[in-house]
Amino acid sequence: MKRLACIAAALLLAAPLAPAAQLAPPETTVVALVNAARVKAGLKPVVAEPRLARIAAAHAADMARNSFVGHVGSDGAGMIERALRAGYGYAYIAENVAGGQKSAETAMASWMSSGGHRRNILAPEATQMGVGHAIEGGRAPKYGAYWVIVLGAPVAP
Repeated sequence: MKRLACIAAALLLAAPLAPAAQLAPPETTVVALVNAARVKAGLKPVVAEPRLARIAAAHAADMARNSFVGHVGSDGAGMIERALRAGYGYAYIAENVAGGQKSAETAMASWMSSGGHRRNILAPEATQMGVGHAIEGGRAPKYGAYWVIVLGAPVAP
């Protein structure tokens, strides 16, 4: 039995590892893509912020659950109300939403080809961000995948 365990361990160690980009969750990929675009534009990268991530994830889940793409949630709350409810006092805040893109790369490409979304991503005021991604269930999904990014800068103490 020990010999079988040793052989299995050796096989696992010898197996080639997938590149890190293939293992990264879509949210991590979006942060990297946003920061690559910001650095290319001569801006500082943003850092992931847990409250903004929770806001974005909850809104993406709401859109997937209710088959819509928009800035106003099914409860009538917009981005500002969601941020305040989460205790995120902001000096700057912006939100991008998308639906139907199958990958982080295609969601980012959609945002970068839209003037307003691009301005949000490249806003010099933004210092933090959160990402939400959700997949719509059901037999005939309307959009399939939903994406939300919330960019912000906290109120200075």
